[in-house]
Amino acid sequence: ELNNESLKYLATKLFGNNPLNTINDLPVSWTMFTKEQLNTNHVISDWIFCALKLSKDNLKYLWDENLILGFISKSDAEEKLLNKQKGTFLLRFSDSALGAISIAAVGENNEVFMVEPWSLKHFNARSLADRIMDIPEITHLYPDIPKEVAFAKHCNVNEECNTPKAASCSNYVQAILTTQLHPFTRLDFNSNMTSPSQQSDYSDDYNKQLDIE
Repeated sequence: ELNNESLKYLATKLFGNNPLNTINDLPVSWTMFTKEQLNTNHVISDWIFCALKLSKDNLKYLWDENLILGFISKSDAEEKLLNKQKGTFLLRFSDSALGAISIAAVGENNEVFMVEPWSLKHFNARSLADRIMDIPEITHLYPDIPKEVAFAKHCNVNEECNTPKAASCSNYVQAILTTQLHPFTRLDFNSNMTSPSQQSDYSDDYNKQLDIE
């Protein structure tokens, strides 16, 4: 069930800057919901459907525990994070990509940055919980929950597969998929920054674990 904040965000996507106290009186036509494009060239019905499908099919365990804030704009995410400690982050549905999650986080000098969105294809390679645990730059889920408390129990850690014995039996060098932020996010955000919401690339790095005898 969506809270009032999420409903207001969806209403704003439909009706723009109309006063929120009048939104309940504004009708939503079938054409508006299924045909009219948003600023990102998507219709809102597709955008909502893809967000909810991702939550149900891949992220239900996180959604049910209220670990995904979800329906919140970039500007509102920045406002929530404005006075939080470095490393605080939240999870929101991307405005520009269908069925994708983005991380908004507090970086250097209390500047907020947005991580490039992840979709189902990324989570099929490595789960969202694992990706969050991979990234040292993010430490606390908004408002102030240590990420280990929120996400560690959901990580797909297979100790047997990560042992030297497992690697030696196959005679292959074992590759472990991890997630890293682009070095850009580690820079001083005061240097030539014009906006608090700069988008960061991410890269998947294969760390090789060798079985040396």
